[in-house]
Amino acid sequence: MRTRVILLGLFALTLASQASQASAEPAAPTPAPTPTPTRTATPGTVRFAAVGDIMTHWIQIQAAWKASCKCHDFAPMFADARPLLADADVTFGNLETTMPGDPRRYTPKGTVLFGAPDSLADAVAGAGFDVVATANNHAADTGGVGVKNTLAQLDRVGVLHAGSWPSPEARAANPVLRFEKNGLRIAMVAYSYGSNEGKPDGAALATLAQGTLEADVRTARVGADVVIVSLHFGEQYERKPNKKQRAFVGLALAAGADVVLGHHPHVLQPIERIEVDGRSRLVAWSLGNFVANYRMRYTDGGIVLGFTLEKGQSGVIIKDVGYRPVYVHVEKDGPTAPRFRILPALDYLTAGRLPASAHKALQQFVADTAELLGPAAGLTTASR
Repeated sequence: MRTRVILLGLFALTLASQASQASAEPAAPTPAPTPTPTRTATPGTVRFAAVGDIMTHWIQIQAAWKASCKCHDFAPMFADARPLLADADVTFGNLETTMPGDPRRYTPKGTVLFGAPDSLADAVAGAGFDVVATANNHAADTGGVGVKNTLAQLDRVGVLHAGSWPSPEARAANPVLRFEKNGLRIAMVAYSYGSNEGKPDGAALATLAQGTLEADVRTARVGADVVIVSLHFGEQYERKPNKKQRAFVGLALAAGADVVLGHHPHVLQPIERIEVDGRSRLVAWSLGNFVANYRMRYTDGGIVLGFTLEKGQSGVIIKDVGYRPVYVHVEKDGPTAPRFRILPALDYLTAGRLPASAHKALQQFVADTAELLGPAAGLTTASR
């Protein structure tokens, strides 16, 4: 195996013109709407978008409460980020929570036992997600019942899922998620390093300790044009991959994976092009947080990773690789629960669109991201 690593730069963005006449620090800033692009399907070509952790801390559950309907509405949380996902044929994220179906199992205050209302599934689908990983260390936070209802809710809204099953028998029958888009046959497997709450009673979860990663990737390779592997692994808050991460990615690539999408550290880690046996593969070691209640430096955002999969004569080519940074802004309006917004970070670099403290934090996040992933100018693409 011969390996060659290339670090990627920042994805170029054309910023929408702003017509807002708001004051310098509006209490509840509302960005001018970004036009939603219309993508024309191209046979044999798939534009893919991938984001990191979608979480539901206690305060996020409170923020989603809507008194008018006495229900939880998570759609506003995703609204600003929808245009960033709209030009993708397939959008992926790591769903790092459960939907237990019982309000008594929603995320308790002061804990990280994640449980969310079923309406989260509607918001995820409405934001444009096509497939999510359900293999992560919080997958069993509400037990087997939570795993089963989470999958049922995703099925209800038409979002595909990989990494957990309603029963061991279901996993044995379908260990690999398979779907087709624009004539491209895509196979996906998802694994977690483990589960905080152990094995989910009656359900099944793919963990790296089970030692089946290589076999599942080889199974996925059969009949697929492209194999994508989701790995929930690494050390929290570490901005570089460790030896264990590199070992597991090496196993996945050697078994036939084309793309590896990592998450769990809650911070960004490098994006790399790795050449294996003459073919260029793509590894995103950690995609950061897409939405969560983390406010420490490096944890308050993530990226939308974009790449194109194109069927060629000798296999799939991965090209047009880049990213767009997103920042999780928490608006605090008096005594009520705050509002969470996933902001296209580059659209908010100009002062006056956010309160001063939030603007400073966003600027820091963008600078840190550019330092890690590449300069904040121009477009760096992968193999063409």
